[in-house]
Amino acid sequence: MRTYIKLFFAGLVIVAGAAVCLITIGRFGERIAVTTEKLSQAAESEKEAVTGEKLDQTTEGERLIREKLLQAVENAKRGDRKELDMMIEFVPRDKGVNITKKMLSEFISFLNEKDAQVQLLGTHGLYILKSPESKQVLSEYLKGKDFAKLEERATTGTLDERHAARWEFRASVAAIMTLGKLGDKSVIPLLESIRQKTNLELEWGFSPVEEALAELGAVEILSNIPPEADERQIRRAARAIRKIRDPNKAPELMATVYDVNCAPPIRYSALEALGKINTVDVPEFLLGVINDSQIPVSMRRTAVWTAAQTGNEMFEETFSAIADPNSEIRTDGLCGLTLLKPDKYLKNIFRMIRDEKEPDEFRDLLTKRLLLYIPWQQKRQMLEGQKDELYSCLNTNKTDGSPHDKIRVEMWCQINDIFGEEPTLVLSSKSPEVTLHLRHPIGTKIRRANPHLSVQEERRLIDEKIDTIVQVYKPQSEKEKENGR
Repeated sequence: MRTYIKLFFAGLVIVAGAAVCLITIGRFGERIAVTTEKLSQAAESEKEAVTGEKLDQTTEGERLIREKLLQAVENAKRGDRKELDMMIEFVPRDKGVNITKKMLSEFISFLNEKDAQVQLLGTHGLYILKSPESKQVLSEYLKGKDFAKLEERATTGTLDERHAARWEFRASVAAIMTLGKLGDKSVIPLLESIRQKTNLELEWGFSPVEEALAELGAVEILSNIPPEADERQIRRAARAIRKIRDPNKAPELMATVYDVNCAPPIRYSALEALGKINTVDVPEFLLGVINDSQIPVSMRRTAVWTAAQTGNEMFEETFSAIADPNSEIRTDGLCGLTLLKPDKYLKNIFRMIRDEKEPDEFRDLLTKRLLLYIPWQQKRQMLEGQKDELYSCLNTNKTDGSPHDKIRVEMWCQINDIFGEEPTLVLSSKSPEVTLHLRHPIGTKIRRANPHLSVQEERRLIDEKIDTIVQVYKPQSEKEKENGR
């Protein structure tokens, strides 16, 4: 019996070893199984030591990859979809497979297959190649789609129909994104017609049609959305406009900012895009928006944030002017100065946050805006050198001398995030309303340390930790105040 057991486990080891070899040999073989016959041929030709990286750079490597592509499609037709599944997963990855232009015809031919997964493999390959020669075939591929029926099949069809429809949606997304990357503006009408038919968000969190239109600089089409339009449609267009980087589109973006017929999020996004483009005429334009009291305050605030992001010191004078106590965008001016020159202005902001002579609401808003203004990529670097200031803010009081709970909690969260410390925190109470924002950072650490906790147990541990960290403020009596003098 022991002998049989040993043989059984030995067989498992051999099978596992063979499986690893099949998956890992060669660059393409890092992901896709290579047949035993190919391995034998490689050994006979003294190529055992040749890695996939080297193989892919040879004509022989290209030939083998093309063979594997075609073989995977043929196997899928016979019901064996393992290799096709792996190719669909790894072909789109950077350096996952060495795709060359010589394979263009194979990928184009895959679009004519009935199998939606094969179509997806074809569109993935064409996306990697981004060859102008594929524009026509991709356009024809999309023109033939009935997206209304496709959506119906994806939601109400049989299980097989739903799977096929979703693969086809993914193939359509890859085709659309490829057309955007090709940069040929002649496909804009086609993309706009698709946009009217479907949102293509069944499988994807982003909006590929809008993204492709942004790649092509179609500002007028993307911005042509009235304020009363569907919220999701506005959000998709705004997100796409924010990504436009073509300097030639700056005039159109400027026009969009002042177009009252556009939804506000569209106008804000146009401002942000201008900040990223930052051509020579952009700074003067942003100054005009900041100083224009006739446009909405929210848009002026966006303009300040955008201007601060450019790092252009010409904005310092304007930011200083709008930081005046009588300005309706005072907090934005202060935060803009801090983002522009943190070494010069950041300590002053912290002092202002602690200053009990300043209104409570103003200091609360200043704290929130400061942390929103600083890009998350820069926040740690900017605040690491301000540890003493952050700790001092844990003692921030309201104008009546009681704890300013909101500021204290916010600063505690920053200390916990940046330094990993959990200092004692004095608040007016331990009520859920006061300690609400402590629950997220504390809960995150608890979940990381105990990933299998029940919801009830997690809540209990969070409550216990808050009870340990938070002390309740006790006002001084008149006698204590006199003794403290």
